[in-house]
Amino acid sequence: MSEQGAANSRPESVPRPIREKARAFLGGFPYFDVTSKFHGALFTKYTGLVHQELLDKWTAGSIETSCNGFVSVYSSNLGTKIPLGGFYPESVIPKDKKHAWVIAGSGRSPMEGDIFYCDDWNSEKKRRNLHMGVVVRTNGGVWNTIEGGQGGLAMGTDIVRRKSEFKRSVRGWVDIQALFPSQYSHPETGVNAAPEWLVGWWRVSWQNNAYYYNFTAGHTVTYSKEGIRGRVSGMGNFRMNSESSLTVNWPATGTVERFGVAAPGSMHGLWNGTEQIFATYLRP
Repeated sequence: MSEQGAANSRPESVPRPIREKARAFLGGFPYFDVTSKFHGALFTKYTGLVHQELLDKWTAGSIETSCNGFVSVYSSNLGTKIPLGGFYPESVIPKDKKHAWVIAGSGRSPMEGDIFYCDDWNSEKKRRNLHMGVVVRTNGGVWNTIEGGQGGLAMGTDIVRRKSEFKRSVRGWVDIQALFPSQYSHPETGVNAAPEWLVGWWRVSWQNNAYYYNFTAGHTVTYSKEGIRGRVSGMGNFRMNSESSLTVNWPATGTVERFGVAAPGSMHGLWNGTEQIFATYLRP
């Protein structure tokens, strides 16, 4: 082996970068639809599910498909025991990794291997449509993905397939680079978790009006005029200037707010460098 080859080789004991592991798994997935009915062994390999078991569940009234199963097999292949294949993946991410959950609309785009989650309301069927899959790459608004759950009872089979489409109703995604940092991986997001004292709901007073801010560990912030968990009126982002001060940017209006800790659970600041604003911590 040449000196250059030796320098570029990686001992088997050294962990592979997480994006590299994701690329190997996703690149190995076939470029044809993998169906439960006609590709049984391959379908089970990628989802952990069996065709006849799905048929029995559908006959009994279940709407289960393989989107969860595919993500579960994928995430296990990455080497995690975190159950990322369930709906609401942000709820199972460890507290010190909450910044790995990226809210859609934050101005960021998912990268190769990130796990996305969709959630919208089906008015016709009077229920929520929940779905998830894995990103292969994005090109503007077009996402190339691999997703299970592309069949169902009406088709008599379930399907895992490669897709390319504009994504709608995406609630957010798991940034695998942030979830699995390693000294062997180059940081790709530049995002560290926000301090624990900041994350959660705050009541912000400006011009005698009350606004309810929800700061996340992933450096995004939303606000509502209706109270905690009220309808979202706007979305922004923030950066920590120090352990006790931060700058909030609201892209839709160009507003900039700077806060500093005044006392535990209390912040004072300036709106656009002119008017005073005050914030009081409410709850996680």
